[in-house]
Amino acid sequence: MGRHKNGLEFPVTCRMNQFESARGVLHVAVVTDVTVQKRQEQQLREAGEEIRKLGLWLLTAEEEAARALARELHDDITQRLALLSMEMSNRAKDPASGALGPVLRGYQAQLLEISTGVRRISHQMHPAILEHFGLSAAIESLCEEMSARSGVLIRYRGASLPDGVDRNVALCLYRVGQECLRNMEKHAEAECAEVSLTGTEDGLELAVVDSGKGFAAGSQGRGLGVYSMEERVRLVGGTLRIDSAAGEGTRVVVRIPLQRQAGQGPVEVLAGAPEERAEETAAAAAEETVRILLADDHALLLKGTKSLLPRGYEVVGTAGDGQQAVAAALRLRPDVVVCDVSMPGMNGLEAVKRIRTALPLTKVVFLSMHNSPLFLRRAMEAGGDA
Repeated sequence: MGRHKNGLEFPVTCRMNQFESARGVLHVAVVTDVTVQKRQEQQLREAGEEIRKLGLWLLTAEEEAARALARELHDDITQRLALLSMEMSNRAKDPASGALGPVLRGYQAQLLEISTGVRRISHQMHPAILEHFGLSAAIESLCEEMSARSGVLIRYRGASLPDGVDRNVALCLYRVGQECLRNMEKHAEAECAEVSLTGTEDGLELAVVDSGKGFAAGSQGRGLGVYSMEERVRLVGGTLRIDSAAGEGTRVVVRIPLQRQAGQGPVEVLAGAPEERAEETAAAAAEETVRILLADDHALLLKGTKSLLPRGYEVVGTAGDGQQAVAAALRLRPDVVVCDVSMPGMNGLEAVKRIRTALPLTKVVFLSMHNSPLFLRRAMEAGGDA
């Protein structure tokens, strides 16, 4: 630091040089006031941080728009298609339909294909599984789906993962993994791949390694996919590295620092006497009428589900979210709960865990537009019967 005559300090740089002279070695020091330079550097750093925040905001806004559209497709279009399919199924089963029965079933099959396509688009726009089950489960499901579609054996491993991961970080890692697997499917000609998500001392590491043909150093194209991955990782303060060699496959490693968050509290166990409720449920099961509670946040699906029930089944109540479903189940003691997986607030999986704790003999049927194997496994683990 330098000091003005008035005593104020200012930043300086000092450069030393030496010269040979007749009197010996001459040392020269050049001192430069860098106050303006330091101020400009600080302004650039602040501008860079503002640009990074703006980039992250734009990326978040883009994902939010995609999420809203995906939700609209799932909550409106696919629900209407499902209801129309149910109505066609009922008409096709009606003996009065006669020769129209096979025609209606054909139309129903086409509706199911359209619904599947819309659901696939919705899933690609925003992975609902990321919200329901977290980052590790979402990447595991992504590996399963890609393996089933491409025929490439993809192994997934998650280890030492923190309880809480920032939403932007989770979405970044999911999208990077998705892009890596897409690139592998299109270009690598790989027979197998490994995906790992590991918690480190200061953050998370995602690694995607394939056994494909790879590429020689310097031959990697700067395509939009690679640029998108780099930009996503940069915006959350991480690093991305791609290593490859011709004939030796490709390895992509992403490291993102994060602060570990405390895990969620234990699930609240509903109070009561399970033995008494079990006796009540068994007595109700002996009656002819099967009492059903419907839990779904879509009015169209509630209407459609009711229309499918034959004589002998009575809808004793409905619920629009998980908390309402738990409260209604405790109050009504139904024989069967038909429950949606995706609901606002408490989702269907958590609601069913609590219902089964309080009413162990109540049967549970999950109803969902999601058809991934992971959803099925988690639904059965939560206490579903079908």
